[in-house]
Amino acid sequence: MLYGLENLLPPAGDLYALPGINSCFRPVIKKAVNIAINANNETSAMQAINIENRQFTDKTGLLPPSPKILLETLKETHSPIQKYLCTGYGVRLQFLDSSIAEQIMLSLAEDDICCLCIHDSFIVGKEYQNQLYKLMISQFASLFNFNPRISIK
Repeated sequence: MLYGLENLLPPAGDLYALPGINSCFRPVIKKAVNIAINANNETSAMQAINIENRQFTDKTGLLPPSPKILLETLKETHSPIQKYLCTGYGVRLQFLDSSIAEQIMLSLAEDDICCLCIHDSFIVGKEYQNQLYKLMISQFASLFNFNPRISIK
C-alpha cells in the first residue's frame, strides 16, 4: 500500500527479504517492518524490535541483527517509502484497508452474498470465490494502480 501511495509498484519478490540479513530472520524482519510502519518514532520502534529480537532468540537460540541495523537496512531497501516509517502512518493504512474491506462486503451484499471478513481475509461460499477475488483486485487497484498479491486458502 505504501508503494501505491507513491504511485510505484512494489519490488518483485519477498518484501521481507533484506540484503545482508539471513532469511532465517524473516519472522523478525516481518515484525520489524510492521513495527516501523506503526511506531510513532525511531526510539519506540527500536524498543519494540528489541523485544521481538529477545523473544526470537529465546525461542530459537539465534541472535538477530540489532534493531538499528534492521531499521537502517529496511530504510535502504525500501527507500521509496522510508518517509512513512516510524511516523505512526500505520493507522492511516488500517483505515484504507478497512475502507477496501467495507466496499468489498457492500458489493457482495448487494448481490445477496454472505461474506465474513476476518482481519485482511474474507470467507465466502466456494461458488463466490472468483467474484470475491475480482472484487478484491478491483477495489485495491482503484486506489493504488496495481494489483495486490492475494493468496487463496
